[in-house]
Amino acid sequence: MARKANADTIKVWKTAAYIRLSREDGDKTESESVTNQRQVISDYITAQPDLDEYSTFIDDGATGTNFDRTGFQEMLTEIKNGNINCVVVKDLSRFGRNYTEAGTYMEQIFPMFGVRFISVLDHIDSFTRPSEMDSILIPLKNLLNDSYSRDLSLKIKSVLTSKKKRGEFIGSFAAYGYQRDPNDKSKLVIDPETAPVIRNIFAWYQSGMSKLGIVRKLNELGITCPAKYRISKYDTRTQYSKAYDQKLFGLWGHQAVDRILSNPLYCGHMVQNKRKNVSYKSKQQVPIDKEDWIIVKDTHEPIISENLFNNVQELMLQNTRVSKNSGTVHMFAGFLICADCGRAMTRNNNKRPNGKTYPKYRCSTYARHSKNECTQHTISADELEEIVLAAIKAQMVGVVELDEMMRKYDPSGLQKANIATIDRQIQGTQKKLDDIESFKLELYSDLKRKLISDDDYVSLRNGYARQSDELKAVLSHLLIERSELESTQNNKNQLVQIMRAHSDVDKLSRELLIALVEKIYVHEDKRMEIVFKFANELKALEEYVVECSKQAV
Repeated sequence: MARKANADTIKVWKTAAYIRLSREDGDKTESESVTNQRQVISDYITAQPDLDEYSTFIDDGATGTNFDRTGFQEMLTEIKNGNINCVVVKDLSRFGRNYTEAGTYMEQIFPMFGVRFISVLDHIDSFTRPSEMDSILIPLKNLLNDSYSRDLSLKIKSVLTSKKKRGEFIGSFAAYGYQRDPNDKSKLVIDPETAPVIRNIFAWYQSGMSKLGIVRKLNELGITCPAKYRISKYDTRTQYSKAYDQKLFGLWGHQAVDRILSNPLYCGHMVQNKRKNVSYKSKQQVPIDKEDWIIVKDTHEPIISENLFNNVQELMLQNTRVSKNSGTVHMFAGFLICADCGRAMTRNNNKRPNGKTYPKYRCSTYARHSKNECTQHTISADELEEIVLAAIKAQMVGVVELDEMMRKYDPSGLQKANIATIDRQIQGTQKKLDDIESFKLELYSDLKRKLISDDDYVSLRNGYARQSDELKAVLSHLLIERSELESTQNNKNQLVQIMRAHSDVDKLSRELLIALVEKIYVHEDKRMEIVFKFANELKALEEYVVECSKQAV
């Protein structure tokens, strides 16, 4: 506590001690701690006869790159109210590391309010040594502190980027549906409380429910939205929590559902680097282009299958329309194309004399643009469903029969044999590449021992380099071929599984369309060309059976 002074002879200053410890300083020694700063400032104020009893303002865990800090702003309010006219800090780096803003406060704002500024370890006192405030040393120190913060920010960013590329989770809070692994904070585990909500959202959307319909359903069921759930689970931001309570009451919104449906995290892939700070001095963030996201596959247990996720992504890209009354997407929305003009088909409801409505589809060019450019291509929804369902069932029968023949002819699997052959080629190529690298090392040793001339060394080295490049190209091609074979095998298995799962279907559904159909082209005479997904895989299955039958003979 400061010694009492004679108010008639000495001006007594209403003093504030300002202390800051940033997150970046958290692992530093005791010299940077809050306790040490408090002691240095207390000892200094106690020794000064003109400094009154003081108030202390602390920002623990706050960056120095800006002055948007709770403790500092509270102190500034007291200054503006006339309750403080002297600020004491341990050193300039504790005051702030933003060269521009630190200079503004010291040179403009504090003098405007008649505030005396003291930095103990820098021996700065704007009242007793005012000339020092105009010295080049203060801006230079502020600039060095700013530079330190920038360099530190770059180092931290580099470390965090490396962790992201390794698939380590670095966020403070896990995305809705997951929680941080209590045994390893860099990993995610499924949150049993919210994961079922994620599964429902994807299932609802795939079944034809719109995003708005999902929002309404979630709110009607009283399910807590992600932001509100996070606050209730990890209530570390009291002021933010209260403001959120008053503003939004924890309701789901369209953006929350959209973020969930488009996030690969839910099929087991770590997705980070989606936003970045404008600069190291600002907390403001801007989105990063999707192609620059850091995605590491298979880092944690998935909540949904990758097949479901991909289906939903395709569905969101389609030009779908939502029924105003039901909040669901029409079954064929996004699938129907006029075979002649290539435009989408449009849906209309025809009202019959009996009062019932019968939906039908027409070419949108004819219906909305010009009756001279195309014809109607009219077909009723009932006819459409009947034709498409019959085609799908025929496709199912064919796939199941092919699968049974495939099992009969080649139980071990031709695909596995092909992959094994490529694996042997990869191993052989890798061994040749390793030998080349060994020869290159021995070559330099031969040169040092004068066993070969400089010209021979250069010639042989260039030859080995060409061989190495050629082998690397071969190896890259083999790895790609192996990956494609595995992908084809997985797609075959997936195709057979889907077909078998729906083999007894007797009614068409949007879910079945999404799983199996790419597009449906409608002709004027009601003929249809159905483009099935897995068309290449189906062809491969047929070739597979033919090859097996030849080998069996």
